[in-house]
Amino acid sequence: MPAVVRALLRGHLMRALLGFLALGGLLFLFVPEKALIEALNLIALSFAGAVMVAYAPIVWRALLEEMPTRGQVLAVGIFLTQAASFIARVVSLGYRSLGWRDVVNTDLVSLFVYLTIIGALCHLNAPEVVDGAVPTRQWVRIGMIFGLGIFLVALFIAAPIWLPQPP
Repeated sequence: MPAVVRALLRGHLMRALLGFLALGGLLFLFVPEKALIEALNLIALSFAGAVMVAYAPIVWRALLEEMPTRGQVLAVGIFLTQAASFIARVVSLGYRSLGWRDVVNTDLVSLFVYLTIIGALCHLNAPEVVDGAVPTRQWVRIGMIFGLGIFLVALFIAAPIWLPQPP
């Protein structure tokens, strides 16, 4: 076994993540899709709510600061991303379980997509916040270039949908 694989498998975080992935694999194999999706939506909704409550005090302090720290900006990004996830889970549960068929074409969906974008901007505007090094400014720039590439490819693919069609 390569040294890098051995090193990864010694890490507690990696073992925990692999355990969760293995559990997910078993669930995917043995639990019917509809029931699993609804259960996972409920669990994700609960965790998103928990994260929002846990981060609310630091977000509130950040909003009151004239110039928040990078850590506070990251916390706002985490909060907003989880708020978006919370709304997305409500929409998914409403659509799948409660028959809210029209909910997928509402401003509620636009809101969670927009909150995801703002949350990502907060994440990218907090370079070197973790241990003074993560993410490095260079990796933020690389990520921004990668994101721009994804945007341009998606724009090219989706452009026929948005552009007026000739008669």
